[in-house]
Amino acid sequence: MKYVMMLVVLLGAFSCDDDTVPSGECGNGIVDGSEECDGLNLEGYTCKSWGYYGGTLGCKADCTFDR
Repeated sequence: MKYVMMLVVLLGAFSCDDDTVPSGECGNGIVDGSEECDGLNLEGYTCKSWGYYGGTLGCKADCTFDR
């Protein structure tokens, strides 16, 4: 019984973290759900992707492109 309890404690120390960011949350750096971008993650898009000759594409706080 003593070894089983030690094993449970050790497994708990190396288990997954419950404090994860929910999917689709704007600002987590991952483009998911209906987001166009997220922070610096532009999914490879550039101004040229949108038909512009140049410039710097950005991402707004609401996870939509700032063209």
